Amino acid sequence: MKIEDLPDFPALGQLARALWKQGRTRGAAVFVGAGFSLNAQRVHEGAAMPPLWSNMADAMESRIGSVKDRFRDPLRLAEEFSAVLGQSALEGLIRELVPDDQWLPGPLHEKLVELPWVDILTTNWDTLLERAASATLSRDYETVRCLEDIPTTRAPRVVKLHGSLPSNRPFILSEEDYRTYPQRFAPFVNLVQQVLLENELCLLGFSGDDPNFLKWTGWIRDQLGDSARRIYLVGALHLGTAQRRLLELRNISPIDLSPLVAHLECSRRHQTATEMFLEYLRAATPKAAWEWSPHPTTRLGVWHPNSTAELIAAESKEQAREWASVRLNYPGWVVCPPRKREELKQDTFHVLRNPKALAAMSSKDRAQFVFEAAWRLDTAFLPIGTWIKPIEASVEDEGSWDELSHRDFVLMLPRTVTRPRTMP
Repeated sequence: MKIEDLPDFPALGQLARALWKQGRTRGAAVFVGAGFSLNAQRVHEGAAMPPLWSNMADAMESRIGSVKDRFRDPLRLAEEFSAVLGQSALEGLIRELVPDDQWLPGPLHEKLVELPWVDILTTNWDTLLERAASATLSRDYETVRCLEDIPTTRAPRVVKLHGSLPSNRPFILSEEDYRTYPQRFAPFVNLVQQVLLENELCLLGFSGDDPNFLKWTGWIRDQLGDSARRIYLVGALHLGTAQRRLLELRNISPIDLSPLVAHLECSRRHQTATEMFLEYLRAATPKAAWEWSPHPTTRLGVWHPNSTAELIAAESKEQAREWASVRLNYPGWVVCPPRKREELKQDTFHVLRNPKALAAMSSKDRAQFVFEAAWRLDTAFLPIGTWIKPIEASVEDEGSWDELSHRDFVLMLPRTVTRPRTMP
């Protein structure tokens, strides 16, 4: 399966357009969870892998002798751990399970920070993202590690919402930490609120039952209500119908990449899905204005004498459709560059001079064809000669122009055409 065949591809396309600020979108931010740290490189074979919430829960249960429960709440476990052994012991456990100096940013960290995110928000304690950001040449990220950094930094930023190793405390983990967070760290909450009001948000490295995912998306719903922009949860999610429906009710659009990696071993699925996602976003980079090409995909020529009228009409209609695509992608130059004007001329005249193309089309298709041809000639600063006579009679019918009536375009046709010079 190709990524374009995914059921969630429309949501992925919308996120890509927001990221590259196409249309009226302002941008996109990314919220990075613990799962993304699994893409780190270990400095040696004996280094531990980055932990997930399940690993944190296992470690806390083993230290305090708690009864194992598959429905356990890691935040409640952290609260119990702190009550039994103290806050310093909880911070010591975090340092033990997150040996940040034994990890290096991986290729996916580099690919992530090279994209034009408005901000990168994270609840991770490791420094992988900021180290990757400091090494990239394409983007200039600043890091927000504590409240005092907020007024002295500017976007794009890597924002550490839950503390940062080695010494930016407190490390947010327990149930009480989450309960008091909006009051104790109101500037962070306001920063996130402002980012979400203005931009689309992509959640990466989270699972549907991740405590950070549940707490932050719940807060977004409570604070922003109907003003919240759509949130995109991305990954190899393996969602069931009920899970998907619940996410959608919470204003979260899942982008489930699991069909793309179903053939792989379980250990490789999440990393491969993330790589495919980041590669798609990079490939969606809009072309620079100077890369605009007036060449359509299909270039019609002189048909074989035995070509049927139906074939000629179909190909001519396709030509008009591709001309329309070229027009809509025009960079908006007031004066089209000379080389591009010459290409427009060559790609337009060789079709217009073929009487078979004009004769084969229906009246409505001819109207579309003429509209696109006139735009191309006008953009190329070319006069319209007497060879256009065969077209004049075919476009005088008012009904042929019904679907074009929303366009404001001046046709520079000869005076003999009874059509008004400015289309309605």
